[in-house]
Formats: sequence, structure tokens, C-alpha cells
Amino acid sequence: MGQYNLGCLYHAGQGVPQDYDQAVIWWSKAASRASAAPSSTWATPAKWARPAQDKVQAHIWYAIAATQDQVDAATKRDAMAAGLTPTSLPNRNG
Repeated sequence: MGQYNLGCLYHAGQGVPQDYDQAVIWWSKAASRASAAPSSTWATPAKWARPAQDKVQAHIWYAIAATQDQVDAATKRDAMAAGLTPTSLPNRNG
């Protein structure tokens, strides 16, 4: 949970310079280690940082949470999907 909290500090600029990219890095590290944590926990920060890519990440985390029968995860997943377009996907061609 420390990595998640550090991401929150970077996002808010509390005690460290505000840095959205660092926030996403720390949240991703935390999410990759959080086998027992609710997946929807990782979706909310993903919506805050870098708009296009993070909406996709938020949708993915809500979809995972929905498979775990977490309350409201399917509703939130569907709401995120409604706002996605083909341009929401990160450019993988450099």
C-alpha cells in the first residue's frame, strides 16, 4: 500500500514535486503487487493522471474488478467505456 500512497503524494504534490508520470509509475507498481487489494482501487487514480491513456487503464481495472464481483465495478466500467474512442488508445507506433 506504500507504493499506492506514494503515487497519491506525487499526484497531489504533497511532500514531493507534483508529477503525474511518477504518480502513474508508483500506482502501476502497487497494482502489480496487489493480489488481494480491490482492483477498483487502481482504476480511480488511473482516471486522474494522463487523460487518454489512463481512461483506458481505468477501464481495464474496472473490468478486472467486475470479474471479482466488486460493488459498482461493472457500472463504472461501462461508464468509462462510454467515454472511450479509438483515439483514446495510446499510440504504439512511436
